[in-house]
Amino acid sequence: MTRTFDVAVIGAGASGTLTVVQYARAGGGHGALIEAGARAARGLAYGTPYGAHLLNVAAARMSALPEDPEHFLRWLRERDADAQPGTFAPRAMYGDYLASLLDDEQVASRITRVGGTAVGMLREDDRWIIHLHDDRTVIARNVGSWPSAISRRTIP
Repeated sequence: MTRTFDVAVIGAGASGTLTVVQYARAGGGHGALIEAGARAARGLAYGTPYGAHLLNVAAARMSALPEDPEHFLRWLRERDADAQPGTFAPRAMYGDYLASLLDDEQVASRITRVGGTAVGMLREDDRWIIHLHDDRTVIARNVGSWPSAISRRTIP
């Protein structure tokens, strides 16, 4: 049986992760996050394994939660007691921060993570049918996507 979601977000990099986190925190319906990779929330920007790759914005300005501007700084200080508002944290650590937001109980209860690569979408009446690489489908009333998140091979 295929389940219908209120929204599906294709791509679990930083943008997709932040979108579903805000959607879930706002009390939206049940959503799907379609993630091709095993490391959600990282994408190219925050998936680097090199600790020398730093954020280009200070920790005090990197909160993912607009209503709580020091959220990231507090999270960072729990892991690095020396972190200051002006600290330029490693990019990989910010990916860990985004992943922790995605794993938050409030978000996890509203978002279903779907492993797979979206290869095409078709609009049918009031819903979108999203085709995955392994012949599974996800059905959603609304879809959010970033161009790099959908394989360009077979989009109808």
